[in-house]
Formats: sequence, C-alpha cells, structure tokens
Amino acid sequence: MASALAWVFVAVTVLTAGVLVRVLARPGALSAARVWALTALAPILLSITGALTARSGAERHLEPNRPHTLTFTWAEQGQARTLTATFGSADAACLARAVRLNAKGAYRVTDTRGRPRTLRVTDGSTVRGDLPSEEVTNALVLTDRLSCRPTR
Repeated sequence: MASALAWVFVAVTVLTAGVLVRVLARPGALSAARVWALTALAPILLSITGALTARSGAERHLEPNRPHTLTFTWAEQGQARTLTATFGSADAACLARAVRLNAKGAYRVTDTRGRPRTLRVTDGSTVRGDLPSEEVTNALVLTDRLSCRPTR
C-alpha cells in the first residue's frame, strides 16, 4: 500500500512542478498568491514522497516473522549470565540493536513460547546467533514495528 501511495505522491509532485514551470514561463497567468502556494507546496510534496518511498523500500527488506535463536550474555552483580532462547524478528532485532548501540537498560522481550523475559543490557553484553540483519532492523524501525525501549 505504501508503494502505491508513494507513486501517487510522485505523480502529484511531478504535476505540481509542471504546472509551476508553465505558470512561471507565462508571467501573469496566475495571481502571486497562487504562484506562492504552488511554490510552497512543492517541497512539502517532495518530503512526503521521499518519506513514503523510503518506507516502501524498507518494507521490501522485511522478512516474515521467523524465529531467531540467540545466545545473550550479560553481567549481573559481577557474574556473567547466559541465556539461549528463540525470539521473533522484532524481539531479536531489539536485543541486537540495544547491544550494538550499547543502550543500557532492561528490555522486555517475549520468546517464541510466549514467555516474557526481562534482559538487562550492560557493559560487555553480547548477543550471538541467528541475528536479523542490520537492514531488517532498520526496516523495522522505519516501519514502526520496532519499538523497544528499556524499562526502568
């Protein structure tokens, strides 16, 4: 759907640019207020078109919600702890992104068996295994399907 909407905005943007060029080629064809309105509309349409195009491009990177088996290691009270579990794409991407960005905090994720888990990302935390690619993680962020924030 986003792709079709992006093409609609591309067409409207090109049409607006064409009308603007035609009006500027013939002075006096439209009032100054209408020329100003067309000129103001062009960057708005361009930004919306760019955003929709980026979103539809991101959706192409998304894979079905397949399971990812991860081994997560973190430090708790000076001792290393390890958990191996299977997560869906969004939860696996959340953990991988938190560790990659060193975003410390406790993250609530749910494994594929439906068990909620709270995992703490600390200094030296690692995540290994079948990780979603960085493109998939970025696509999940762009399409607003990755909303993991540390809990307090």
